[in-house]
Amino acid sequence: MLFASSQVDWLLPMPIFLVGLLIALAARAWHARRPTRWALLLAAIWATVLSIPALANGWIGTLEGPVSDPADRPVIASPRTIIVVPGSGESSRNLPGARLNLAGLERLHSAVALWKRTGGLLVFAGGLDDDPQRSLAARMGTLAQELGVPADAIALSARSTNTHEDIAGSVQAIGDRPVDGPVWIVTSALHMKRTLAVARRAGLGAARPWPCDFRQIQQPGWRAWLPNNGGPETFALALHEVVGLMYYRWRGWA
Repeated sequence: MLFASSQVDWLLPMPIFLVGLLIALAARAWHARRPTRWALLLAAIWATVLSIPALANGWIGTLEGPVSDPADRPVIASPRTIIVVPGSGESSRNLPGARLNLAGLERLHSAVALWKRTGGLLVFAGGLDDDPQRSLAARMGTLAQELGVPADAIALSARSTNTHEDIAGSVQAIGDRPVDGPVWIVTSALHMKRTLAVARRAGLGAARPWPCDFRQIQQPGWRAWLPNNGGPETFALALHEVVGLMYYRWRGWA
């Protein structure tokens, strides 16, 4: 959300209120020359910086790379094509089975659109449920068939719970199928660097990126430079990927 999208948003605990409070406390402490003035000043700066989406957007853009239109990307139609799609979703105590989130749906649709141009094998990965039939992979496989992909062009890895397991399970799902044709990794642009590194480490050395679900704002307006609810969320997304890649490299997975 950029700044306040409606009057109702002003009734919510937006970061701009926290920033304003910290600035006021820092100014009061500075005027009174209290020992806490430096701590409050640093806290105000910290809250301000992390609440400005335009600053987080620069980080997101660096991690994602340039935005490109899938229709303009060159592909080669080949029955030996393999398309690997890590899932994204959640499980719920109230509803049975795993559910795709918006990122997962974006990956699914991008992968199916790519498959319609190339043919080959679609490999869906993702668990989040004890029953493989209700996993993220199974959900994606069912939806892919509804979108026109035949069942014999789909393979599933339904036990994985993270990116490393997604790729390892996908390699197992590929099995003895020759990996001598184009190999595509379809995932969120922000997630691509880590996923591609894991795929190449796992033996899919010729894997190519097919990013989707871009999060960057290409032309941020003035509202993106004001503290709002979107700032901390965007910083959290970027930080998650940076820390995740560092951890994967430390474990030897990427």
